[in-house]
Amino acid sequence: MKKYLVQVELRYCSIPKSEYDCEHHFDYTTIGVYDDLKEAINEGNKALKEASKSGLTIRDEFGEHNGCFGRPNTLVTNLSSRDGIQCFAKITTLHYRDLGEEIKNAIESDRRYDKWRKED
Repeated sequence: MKKYLVQVELRYCSIPKSEYDCEHHFDYTTIGVYDDLKEAINEGNKALKEASKSGLTIRDEFGEHNGCFGRPNTLVTNLSSRDGIQCFAKITTLHYRDLGEEIKNAIESDRRYDKWRKED
């Protein structure tokens, strides 16, 4: 089973809260988790439009066929240069699988790889 996670990341500088705190901050906001890529793209683009209303310059958008080689565009980067704020938006495919099966497949694949390497 697949689901699609839409997140926006903001990177910016801020006054440290303590001597151990960093000036650089990374904030992640989850827009939602969707069953369908098309729905994730639509909701992600709505979030990007909302971000642009807040003053961030949005230069790109998510899309089903506007990525490399006609693939889905699931990463939008360098969206804003306002006051040193960087904004990144991403759609991540979440795969729900049986862990035991995944481990079994990984072990079998590793054994096939070892055998293949010894044949060379």
